[in-house]
Amino acid sequence: MSETAASVAERHRALSNPTRVRILEIVPQDGDGVDAGSVARQVGLHVNTVRAHLEMLEKVDLVTSGFEDRHRQGRPRRLFRRAPSTEPAPSVENAYVALAQALAASMHHADIDAAQMVADAGARWGRELMHAAPTRGAGMADIRTELVTLLDDLGFAAAPDPSGRIDLHRCPFADVAREHPDIVCGLHQGILTGALEVLDFDGAVRLDPFVTPRTCSVWLEERSDGRA
Repeated sequence: MSETAASVAERHRALSNPTRVRILEIVPQDGDGVDAGSVARQVGLHVNTVRAHLEMLEKVDLVTSGFEDRHRQGRPRRLFRRAPSTEPAPSVENAYVALAQALAASMHHADIDAAQMVADAGARWGRELMHAAPTRGAGMADIRTELVTLLDDLGFAAAPDPSGRIDLHRCPFADVAREHPDIVCGLHQGILTGALEVLDFDGAVRLDPFVTPRTCSVWLEERSDGRA
């Protein structure tokens, strides 16, 4: 593979993550740039997670960074800007959404048990995604942390709530999910189930879609004997 082809492939891989697409939309091309903390507040993720995504985008030359000129005491901020040759990224995400729309509509109208099919497919995907999780068999807090990390990586802007639930502040396929919740939300429920199997969670997981117009919630329900 040529260097140019390799670079294109690396960029496509970087933009296959909806969270990075959203971050790239936020990073300005003009002006002084933006720091990781500001981006984190806009996407609802931890600053360290956002910083890792920004560094990945910089690695494939989609953003650039530099330290601010600072004439007062304190460590200068690292500011990120979109690379001059980079077009805004929504078209990449829109392509995935269009594909999801077509697939969901086809499955919805097909003479098959679509709900079971997407649940099984989601569970397989969840097991694959969580296969190398280092906290397998750990306590409830670690299991919840691993699940939040997975959901963040998938672009859901996940945030744990003190009540124990996990709020999903962004669905990468929200419009498709509203039209075909049995397909899209069923797939996401399957992913959760498969991931928790790998984490040896002894209980049930429930996905409550659109508890607000923009938010879904995940609940982990432990066994009545308290084991997890």
